[in-house]
Amino acid sequence: MDFLRHYGHDFSYATHYVSVSGKSIFTKKSKGWDLNNGSPADLAVQCILNSGETPTLMLSIGAEI
Repeated sequence: MDFLRHYGHDFSYATHYVSVSGKSIFTKKSKGWDLNNGSPADLAVQCILNSGETPTLMLSIGAEI
């Protein structure tokens, strides 16, 4: 339950991201992902097959896909 609480409630998706390929947690600022059209995105998804500088998907709460 600690895992679910951490990533479901406590984790700051607006400022950090989980890197599968890097096997760690990093700040979005370190990749230049801290702004999405002038506001921080809540979720950034990086393609594990092509882990370039830009995220595959960035969403904000209330955003439409």
